[in-house]
Amino acid sequence: MDDIASKALSANSSGHDAAVVLATPEFARNFENADFMGSMASLLAGSGRRDKFHVLAAVVDNIAPQLGRYETSPGISVLRGHLDHMLPNLWQPEALRSPEDKDAVSALSFSLGVPRVTLPLARTTFHNNRASTLLASTFDLSESGSGGGGGAAKMEQQLERFAQDVFVSDADLPQKMGDLGLWAPLVPVTPPRRVAASFGNIVRGVEVDGQAIPASTELEDAVNAFYGRRGHGSVVTQGPVGIWALVTPRSDSASSADAWLNGSPSPLSVDTSESNVPELAGKTARYLHGAHQRGAKLLQVLSGGGGWGAKKGLLSLDPQRAHFSLSEEEEMHRFTQSMSENSSFAPTGCTIQFLMALEDDVPKMPDYLPPSIVFGVPGTHQETSTRPDKAFMGGHFGALSSKGVFVTAPPAVGGGEGVELPDERKLSVPNSRLFVAEGIDEQMSGFGKMPTFAEAGLMALLL
Repeated sequence: MDDIASKALSANSSGHDAAVVLATPEFARNFENADFMGSMASLLAGSGRRDKFHVLAAVVDNIAPQLGRYETSPGISVLRGHLDHMLPNLWQPEALRSPEDKDAVSALSFSLGVPRVTLPLARTTFHNNRASTLLASTFDLSESGSGGGGGAAKMEQQLERFAQDVFVSDADLPQKMGDLGLWAPLVPVTPPRRVAASFGNIVRGVEVDGQAIPASTELEDAVNAFYGRRGHGSVVTQGPVGIWALVTPRSDSASSADAWLNGSPSPLSVDTSESNVPELAGKTARYLHGAHQRGAKLLQVLSGGGGWGAKKGLLSLDPQRAHFSLSEEEEMHRFTQSMSENSSFAPTGCTIQFLMALEDDVPKMPDYLPPSIVFGVPGTHQETSTRPDKAFMGGHFGALSSKGVFVTAPPAVGGGEGVELPDERKLSVPNSRLFVAEGIDEQMSGFGKMPTFAEAGLMALLL
């Protein structure tokens, strides 16, 4: 608290009357403590005191470290703003939870301009006996409340929420899906191939040298050869290997299709030296960012390979596109689309390339100075670091979820006939990030204008 109080953020020159506070599970019990929360509300209200101050507190798996770093630490992250703009429906009754979501954790959905990022929260059962923790509180900062004399504000009410929309205000926020920065440390294990046959989220065959082969054949051969010659103790971590498919849009132009096929980094081979793997991963991450800008999607391969007859060599792509369940009507629209030539998975004629996740040889991530908003996925075997040298980060906000993050944006204009479905994606790659920040033009080549967050109070405090 003293670290927060000593920073310029506590001045609150914009007169903010609300804050979203993210914290790691170590703080789960503190969020239920009226005195602790009252002290935080008083500090965040700062000199721009209003009669009321609202806090939405959420427990997340990890606070996002500054861009350029993978290590996580216990801590909190704060986004401050005006209640009517940032949390307009905070005190409105929630819709009844769907029976399909009875075991789902709560989630926050951040509107970052046009794209909307949904962050599933941490499971906190063993910390405070709640499946997850998302609490809305109101505090009295008037002279009649204890906050009026500079002490802890008085909590007037607190209620638990299951989901909440958060609107970030800035004129320069992303205007389309591709305006979000993407960092995904993967290495290619096959060249990009055209999809020869698919059905919904099932890829049946790919085209190699003009011939259709079962979808898993080349992938299985590459992974088996890699393991057979290099063993488990080298580039990849022991245990099952994570595979993702980069699916690029189908193009009617032969030159555009060839650009997708020829522009990707060379696949990892058994002859790739261990010292060159991070370099290949870094080159691939930058390529994936550019592919993301042009509409490509990363889909995790859940199962496949083996089998015989009609099922030989099939690959199943992760069908999940949203954290919460959809209505029957939405499900039907998505099912119908997945069976059409405009499938959001891997329709026949698109390009697919398989990539492998890294744990021990992650590439150096480009550094970005705040302001920045970051969401992503922690490493699978990642351990929290000791207290960082730079504990306070002004102008930085975000969190990581072990369940992945979900992002959606309106459909492209003229994207097809019939019902236009939103562009929906799930990011589940270990150590991956979705972000908005300044200076990405120089770091990632060709990124759009980034926000200044002039009116947003952003900060993170790592312990």
